[in-house]
Amino acid sequence: MPELQKRLSKFMESLALGDLMLVVGVSGGPDSLALLHGLAAVMEGEHVVVAHLNHGLRGRAVEDAEFVRKTAVSLNLPHYIETIDVADWAAQHHLSLEEAGRILRYRFLAEKARECGAGAVVVGHHADDQTETVLMHLLRGSGLSGLRGMQMVRPLPEANDLLLIRPFLHTTRNEIEQYCKQHNLQPVQDESNENVDFFRNRIRHQLLPLLSAYNPRIKNRLQNLAEIVAADYELLDQLLLEAWSDLLIKHDGSWLQFDKAKWQKLPLSLQRSTLRYGVKQIRPFQSNIGFRTIEQARTMIEKGQVGSQATLPGETSLLNGYEVITIADDLAQVPHDLPLLLQDEPQVLTIPGEIRLNNDWVLQAKQLESFDFTQIENNPDDWQALVDVQTDH
Repeated sequence: MPELQKRLSKFMESLALGDLMLVVGVSGGPDSLALLHGLAAVMEGEHVVVAHLNHGLRGRAVEDAEFVRKTAVSLNLPHYIETIDVADWAAQHHLSLEEAGRILRYRFLAEKARECGAGAVVVGHHADDQTETVLMHLLRGSGLSGLRGMQMVRPLPEANDLLLIRPFLHTTRNEIEQYCKQHNLQPVQDESNENVDFFRNRIRHQLLPLLSAYNPRIKNRLQNLAEIVAADYELLDQLLLEAWSDLLIKHDGSWLQFDKAKWQKLPLSLQRSTLRYGVKQIRPFQSNIGFRTIEQARTMIEKGQVGSQATLPGETSLLNGYEVITIADDLAQVPHDLPLLLQDEPQVLTIPGEIRLNNDWVLQAKQLESFDFTQIENNPDDWQALVDVQTDH
């Protein structure tokens, strides 16, 4: 058995997946083709389903889809081949082609996994991809969750009941290309990988060669960094989840609210990480959550006026309330914790008396028999106002 297949077999056995069906994302490139070929060999063609999504972005996209179909047929594997207009979806959602493609690809893989009863999705990301991912997050000012890079096994975004498995994260691009040559595999070549208009490609073709001049082992160093941060992040993640469980008041799909006073008592690290985590609860696929964005939102909560709003990634916003902080999809209908009138028309407040507002707020009025102006000047109660009422006799 070839060395790559031995490592692949050992890794898959370590997961103890049993008879779990696997959906393999296959673009037709060297990494996914080697992954499919290796899995078909070590699993003897059982429990493997091929899935390919044509993004409609390249002139050879139709030919690539046909190549994947023929490859699946030659291996006697069931397969799904579908097409989607990534460019149109990206424009509608104000996303880059890279980000839109990633989101739609994982949604497609999750859909097909459920359709065929699979429990996991397997993709061909390798060690060189990991290096580029860590650098991308570093340049964007991501937190520790970004610097840990990709994980070999994790829940699939927006589909936590499915596993996302990356067996090649410790395998280099060169090793994968050598495997393809040894087994006479003829992967398709994606010319868009040379297009430096894409951020990842600029890192691959421009930045990494420059960094390699300073440290020839820069890829290994960045991969080591990802492993170190990932181990530390596991501990911090437990603290984050405990804090979030205590903070969260309500999560209603497109919006959530958490306790402002409790959040303000958290250490700075947890304040930032809970804000980032809150965005991910609304936008599971959102990857570009930079330091500046989180810090602006955090500062607004601490120093901004009640009712002020901060823009967050993925068409989401943060609203600074009296007692709760809200993170929501920009189109979501969110109940405010502010004391607002329930009707559009003015209401009469008798003295003494009260009127009910939204969210169980009550506005009460009573007349004092006597007071002096220092009571107004030195009033310590933010929820009480002293006003002069002139009464006709």
